[in-house]
Amino acid sequence: MAKLLEYNATMVRRHTVSDGLALFNIQLDKPLDPRAEDGKRFIPGQYMTLGLNRPPDDPMDDRPLSVVRPISIASGPEQPDLQFYIRYVARPQSALPFTHLLFSLENGERMYVRSSPKGQFTEEHTCGNRKGKTLIMLAAGTGLAPFMSIVRSKVRRDPKVSLEDHVIIHGASNPTYLGYYDELRGLAKRNGLKYLPTVSRRKESPGWKGTIGRAEHVFAADRIEETEKQLGISIRPDKAVVTICGLTGTIRETIKALAPRGFVPHHRKVRKEFQIPDDQPSTVFYEQYDSEPVINPKDVELVNRLRTEIHRALGL
Repeated sequence: MAKLLEYNATMVRRHTVSDGLALFNIQLDKPLDPRAEDGKRFIPGQYMTLGLNRPPDDPMDDRPLSVVRPISIASGPEQPDLQFYIRYVARPQSALPFTHLLFSLENGERMYVRSSPKGQFTEEHTCGNRKGKTLIMLAAGTGLAPFMSIVRSKVRRDPKVSLEDHVIIHGASNPTYLGYYDELRGLAKRNGLKYLPTVSRRKESPGWKGTIGRAEHVFAADRIEETEKQLGISIRPDKAVVTICGLTGTIRETIKALAPRGFVPHHRKVRKEFQIPDDQPSTVFYEQYDSEPVINPKDVELVNRLRTEIHRALGL
């Protein structure tokens, strides 16, 4: 049986966004060592592994003693605490659900955080030097977290920085689940960020005057031109790169919607299925929060259609 985790952090504050959705500010006993090359404690877009021990109140409980989960960081590396944007999992697949333990914590209680940030869903490891292209960040639900880290870091380093070439598209079921809504609207007003929130459950949003539909729906064939006009950008691979964070469905539908315009996914196996030449740059990057294949190679009809659309758009 696994050993108990040795706690090394404190959950200093929980802010409830909506029912079952909250921001957790966590303070490490020992601050993260800054990276030698730039002095940052982590790269915006990375994640940390959080952990908790279950209460040892039942000697007959045969579940694991502890549970750990990788969670994207929502704060910038310049901020003193680590912040995480987390949704309570009502129907967990695990015998020891991490969020059930986490949401039971009170401010000031202890927990575990693995000391090294991980992950390559960062600007420098994905789109790198965009060469003047617009960075479109599309998120569903808590997939917004790494994008918050990216824009927060830029503003922390320079409060007057222009974010006019940054787009955040965030989808939620109803307006109460649009985390960071006020902060993002502020960044739009002060720094020029192009922010497009959208809600998918119209009946739950009677007072909502904004965009309706899932996040990926703004790229649908019958809506993408309207989205371009609304944001004042060109959604073409020579003008933009797209990063996506969320579950498989959001990622798959975005790739399908953008294929006719010639956007190329970065994932090596997907590129292979689509027969993309090595010298053709990737223009879609994603961080997946589940393990289902984004593009199932056994779905021959879908693979062939997307391959044909991408090749046609790029003249391959």
